[in-house]
Amino acid sequence: MIRRTRLLRAIVAAGVLAAGSGCAYYNTLYNANLKFDEAQDIKRRADPERPKITNQEERLYDEALEKAAKVVKYHPGSKWVDDALLLMGKSAFEKGEYATANRKFQEILTLYPNSDLATAALLWKGRTDIATRDYTAGVEALRRATEKEGKKFRPDVRYFLGVVSEDTGDEEEALGAYFDILKNYRKSEWFADAGMRAGALCEERGEYDRAIEAYERVWKKAGLPEDRYRAGMHKGDAQIAVGDWRGARKTYRQVGKGATDEEDRAEALVKVGKALASGGQWEEAESTFLDVIQRFPRREAAAQAQFEIAAKSDHDGDLETAIAQYDLVKEQGTGHPAWQEASARMTEIQRVIDLRTELAEEDVTEPERKRFLLAEQLLENIGDVDAALAEYDRLAVDAAGTEWGSRARYAEAWVLEHRLDRPDSANALLFRLANFDPHTEVGKAARLRLGYPVWNAEDIEEQVEFIRPAGQEDQTIDVVVNRVNPVDLPLPPGEAEVKVWVRVTVGENGEPTAAKVAKSAGEPFDTAALDAARASSYLRPDQGGPPITVVQYVWPLPASRQAAGADDEPSAAERDAMLNAAPNSSVAPGLSGAAADSTNMTSAPGTASALPDSAAVQPTPRRVPPFDPKAGLRDRDFDSATGD
Repeated sequence: MIRRTRLLRAIVAAGVLAAGSGCAYYNTLYNANLKFDEAQDIKRRADPERPKITNQEERLYDEALEKAAKVVKYHPGSKWVDDALLLMGKSAFEKGEYATANRKFQEILTLYPNSDLATAALLWKGRTDIATRDYTAGVEALRRATEKEGKKFRPDVRYFLGVVSEDTGDEEEALGAYFDILKNYRKSEWFADAGMRAGALCEERGEYDRAIEAYERVWKKAGLPEDRYRAGMHKGDAQIAVGDWRGARKTYRQVGKGATDEEDRAEALVKVGKALASGGQWEEAESTFLDVIQRFPRREAAAQAQFEIAAKSDHDGDLETAIAQYDLVKEQGTGHPAWQEASARMTEIQRVIDLRTELAEEDVTEPERKRFLLAEQLLENIGDVDAALAEYDRLAVDAAGTEWGSRARYAEAWVLEHRLDRPDSANALLFRLANFDPHTEVGKAARLRLGYPVWNAEDIEEQVEFIRPAGQEDQTIDVVVNRVNPVDLPLPPGEAEVKVWVRVTVGENGEPTAAKVAKSAGEPFDTAALDAARASSYLRPDQGGPPITVVQYVWPLPASRQAAGADDEPSAAERDAMLNAAPNSSVAPGLSGAAADSTNMTSAPGTASALPDSAAVQPTPRRVPPFDPKAGLRDRDFDSATGD
């Protein structure tokens, strides 16, 4: 509208209505401006966050662009060509056709550098460059506009420089620009936008007091009622965010009273009800929702009000009442978003009701699995964490010692850690699974979560028969005939002792045919131990030696042991300690007593090296990623959890 007044006066002075076709382009351009302004009026009253303009707006911008193009095409010598070019560029910009818009603004600057529209063209060019993220060109155009008419376009330039700062991450500079406009340029067309941008940016930064201040200024001082309504609602939302229920309720009421649109008044009243409910005043909230339903039937606000009533019963765990209340939402119209949400919620609640009904029957099949599914449904789809946790716990107790009992206990630990932020309580449950159920898939997953090693046990089909000379059956025999001690190595900082176990397979001649580290201490100790084990010789199996034995090497090497060639095999006490190692040890946990007796020993009975065959007990060879309960133990198979 920069030259609308001048254009209108020219049309009237020239007697356009009686002048015939000679001045037709005046009328054409005037009507083009009317179409553009009509589209802008629709835009100002629309949701600023909408994804695209309406078909009506697009049609009006097209008409404005086409009419302005006729002036340029058929009257290229007219003094209104620069007006027409500017209008064409603005219409293209509003449609999102930025290349066309930039070209038209540049035509003005190139063909009409002395036009009084050159500054406006620079401003619009800067906006176009910013919209396409060409910030350097955009800032340069804004700078040139300021040099031409700095005072007149100062708020425009200040606003768009703020947009550039925000887009490029300079939040303080952006907020400085926006608040400058709020304080000093109330009549600027960017006043409301600056306030809304400032409020949103402050909320993102957690600065709710500044956000409320920005929204307050727009709410009180913006020229358009749509801008005032929008800012007031955002102010109430910011007050809710900081727990100021009373202040939010008051704001929403005032916004609703000042709204010019009936839908806006209804929406504000729903917000009043939500603020009352959030502040613990449910009876007043429910009364407000019912008032909305009565006063604004079959409107989106009425559907939302009914949804809030249903959600209260849902939140309280009264699912039967909730499903009936959700069903009432459709009475306000099935095209509203509230009905779509209510319909989906009803489906999830019905699944819980059906499972509970089925579990109440006497001849229910797979009750443990269905109880587990019920807990899953309560947790994931209903969102009732407390009810789900209680269901898991009851199942873990009732089905203790079974797969579903273990799964339920693991799921309970997951909920405690990830939903209730109680990692210590979760670890206590995982510790129980890891130590009292260590060989099941759930127990292995628990050990992984706690960082314990996972051991796989295999049965040895063939029994080993040991041969002893007559009269020596009960004597202890050293299975290492010719011992080679490892090289002496310095201990790692902070370590007082280092131990390595080597599993040796002995051939018929007593020489090792294979050697493998069964308990590692890391390089270079593993290498030294393997070298020593391979260089040693062992009691032949036909002379009573075991075909597989475990040799222990300990650093530092005692001088007496090195000199005398003392036996490095673990003592009976050491062996028992190894077999009953703590969960964070590298030895298979819990293999003592009956468990140890049930494991086939491959060393000579009664010898100091009688450790379990590492084919029977050995660490899982590959790393397993951290366990994801939603992809594994909560109701999926367990094969991937153990690294088998």
